[in-house]
Amino acid sequence: MELYNPAMGILLLAVLLASGIILVTAGALSLRGDEQRAWKIVKAWGVGVAVYAAVWLVAAMLPRTSVMKTALPYCVDDLCMTVLNVARTPADGGFQEQFGVRLSSRANHGSRSAKGAEVYLTDDRNRKFRLVDASPLPFEADVDPGKSVDTRLSFDVPSDARKLYFAVRMEGITYGSLMIGSGETPWQPLLKLAVE
Repeated sequence: MELYNPAMGILLLAVLLASGIILVTAGALSLRGDEQRAWKIVKAWGVGVAVYAAVWLVAAMLPRTSVMKTALPYCVDDLCMTVLNVARTPADGGFQEQFGVRLSSRANHGSRSAKGAEVYLTDDRNRKFRLVDASPLPFEADVDPGKSVDTRLSFDVPSDARKLYFAVRMEGITYGSLMIGSGETPWQPLLKLAVE
């Protein structure tokens, strides 16, 4: 399951390239003394950016929660994460939720990594339950082209937690967070899967 629509990545690249050309042109016009024409170009560019931002905001507000499916890869660009299995074991004051996860690379060259990704569980009350351990490899492990690595992610969850969601959020703003429909925003994770 692709988390980013490749067409939206191309659209964002085109918008950024056009923005650069437009702003350089406006700057050159301003330096030549044609401030009125430069200002018209900048205003038209501003309207275009506002329209893009509005569409991005509307798309970002759409719900993106789906039900976790084991053995289904969730991919961002060339890096995929597949949940292999889910297990629950009793623990002090609650239980431990464990996920067998495979990270794989579809790249032709260069290793890929989930560095900068925050992985956590959340419940229907929006409480966050952080990763307590990962073995044999951390979630941020480098994955060579065409290869995969398996790891186990564990979370301590209190007994009063009901509906759980497995969530992945990227730290900071990434290229993908600017794409329309990516779902990666400051107020919601890139991936949110209901655990059943």
